Amino acid sequence: MKSKVLIFVVFILLDIVFSPLRAIQAFVWSEILSFVVFFVATVWLISKFNNKVPAKQSFLIAFLAVFLFNFVFSVFTFPNTIGSIFNVVLRLLGIVAGYGFVCMFDSRRKVIYTIVCFVVAFLVSFFGNKLLHEPIQNVIMENIAKRDNEQPTLSFETTSHSFGKIDKNTTDNVSFDFKFANVNGLPLVIEKVDVSCDCLTATYPDTVDRGMAGVIRITIDPKKVEGRFEKSIFVKSNALQDVVLLKVDGEVE
Repeated sequence: MKSKVLIFVVFILLDIVFSPLRAIQAFVWSEILSFVVFFVATVWLISKFNNKVPAKQSFLIAFLAVFLFNFVFSVFTFPNTIGSIFNVVLRLLGIVAGYGFVCMFDSRRKVIYTIVCFVVAFLVSFFGNKLLHEPIQNVIMENIAKRDNEQPTLSFETTSHSFGKIDKNTTDNVSFDFKFANVNGLPLVIEKVDVSCDCLTATYPDTVDRGMAGVIRITIDPKKVEGRFEKSIFVKSNALQDVVLLKVDGEVE
């Protein structure tokens, strides 16, 4: 029983160690490497535990470990991409091929079998990516480009302003209008404008249609500031750049 658990754990750990291969853009080579690693691991572990666990059981345990781990990985963590799915398929093929290799006793057949397995793995990876990954990836990129074109673009004339010197004894609240335009895409929705000091207040429109302009008026209360100041305003919207930083500075005398 301990040997079976050990085989199960070893293959899960092996899958975790080689999980970064999912993110490699050279999918064919990363998948072939996965195939080789799991092929060799299967041959070695079945041979090592042959006296304690039958080869068929070792194979089934290894296959189940990798399959279940990747099922949990895809459901509860990151969504699968076509590349990562093929990487898992090649890992499972490596386990199957390793089991077949162990079951053969003729050296010449083992060599031929190994060569055939590697060729099949390469063809599955190469044509699988050619037929599925690349076309789907192109569609994804087109959709991203289309989405970016549809998203509003928040463009400010300036993102900073200096109030200069302000005499708090003779000056009431001072305001500045940050002018902007929605130069592209759908209607711009300004979700909120946060200020870094209670000495500032912001007024702004909720929505701005495509091609239209608007202003965000920042007002400072000199009575709540002492000396030189530099404050930040964070504009959050549904624009392509979802948060824009504005700055104001000056000196209260």
